[in-house]
Amino acid sequence: MDTSVEKYFNRMTEILKKKELLLNDMLYLTESQTSAIQSEDLDLLRKLVDKKQQKIEDINKLDNEFEIYFERLKAVSNVAKLEDMNISEFPGAKGLKEATARILAAAGRISETEKLNNQKSAELKKKLGEQISRIKQSKKVNNAYNPVSHNTPSYFLDKKK
Repeated sequence: MDTSVEKYFNRMTEILKKKELLLNDMLYLTESQTSAIQSEDLDLLRKLVDKKQQKIEDINKLDNEFEIYFERLKAVSNVAKLEDMNISEFPGAKGLKEATARILAAAGRISETEKLNNQKSAELKKKLGEQISRIKQSKKVNNAYNPVSHNTPSYFLDKKK
């Protein structure tokens, strides 16, 4: 086998391993978001979202790098898709396919947890909206029974007389 093809497989597998670690971190952050939503800790939730956004940016960089190596591999091996690569012809393809399967599984777990978090956060948003509405209503009632006087006394005297 061509050594450049082997190098491409090795580098792509390394990239996928890094991506898997980042996805596992994202899964942990997503699960932490669940507890933050349940405890209604909005500051913690914001921090977790920021951390998660950084992980997404790191994953995007890895994806771009992976795409470069994959394009090179396709040019050298004359194969259009990863699924079309014969494991007996390209031994590195097996590790690449296994790493891809693990990544897809992690992404699936993240997606499921995200769906639950979206439902819970919608409920939290509704609850907070109702509380704000009640506060506004209470403020209106309070202002109706205790009007604020806009007639302020004049402290300045006209001394021209």
